[in-house]
Amino acid sequence: MKGQVLATQETTAYSASLAAASAQTRSAEAAAARAQDELRRMAVIHDRQSLAENDYLKFELADQAAREQVLQAKATESIARKALWDATLRAPASGVITRRLVEPGVLAGAGQPAFEIAQMDPVEVQIGIPENLVGAMRLGQHARVTLPAIPGERFEGTLRVINAAADPASRTYMARITLRNPKGVLRIGMVAEARIQGDRRERMLLAPVEAIVKDPQGAPILFEFRPGENRVVARRVTLGVLDGKLIQVKAGIDPMAQIVIAGQNGLRDGSSVAVEPADPGAPRGGF
Repeated sequence: MKGQVLATQETTAYSASLAAASAQTRSAEAAAARAQDELRRMAVIHDRQSLAENDYLKFELADQAAREQVLQAKATESIARKALWDATLRAPASGVITRRLVEPGVLAGAGQPAFEIAQMDPVEVQIGIPENLVGAMRLGQHARVTLPAIPGERFEGTLRVINAAADPASRTYMARITLRNPKGVLRIGMVAEARIQGDRRERMLLAPVEAIVKDPQGAPILFEFRPGENRVVARRVTLGVLDGKLIQVKAGIDPMAQIVIAGQNGLRDGSSVAVEPADPGAPRGGF
């Protein structure tokens, strides 16, 4: 809870300093009251022309000095009060303590973090948007998030941030989706999958991820099956975005081609293959 006390320092010295500063303020206020009263009495005498101008000026300066002493004493008291307040560490926001960085009784240095606090409602999901899709993303777009750790549940959110620069290694643009988490089921570090409804639609060719293998040079390939020849041909392909268990094939193979999705690791370009009837109960794949 915001404002909740998390830790305190030894406050004896701070309390004593505040008490001394408060006493000094009261003393200065009393002296200022006496100086003001004296100035009023001298003003009456001065108006009757029974007090020299130079003598009256001394009382005015004394009154001014007394008021300045009050201001100085109050400033000292304010500093002492703040020091006492700062001796108690309070939560800056509502959330959950995820990590304690200091132990009781340990001498903590100035500026040393003591706790890590995570805000749990709302939470943010960090995702990477591929370069070819970032142009279709807009702040405020609706997002649908699912998590393997929470099967069967779907969370609705909003695209809040899109980084202006791409990650140099992955060439993706980091973005953040805000989700409500009133029940606290979403936890830090969970893996999530997000689907964002963009402002344009594209037709794309998708292939099962397991169908992709690498050639000797490390390039991704798909094996195309040619029924009339009973053999396979290795096709070097260009891949795009990943969509669950499917991956985009941007170029390198005919969309109408038949591809091998099982046993492809033992094939080579031109390998002869024989087609066997499929088990009716077995799952099917391909384009």
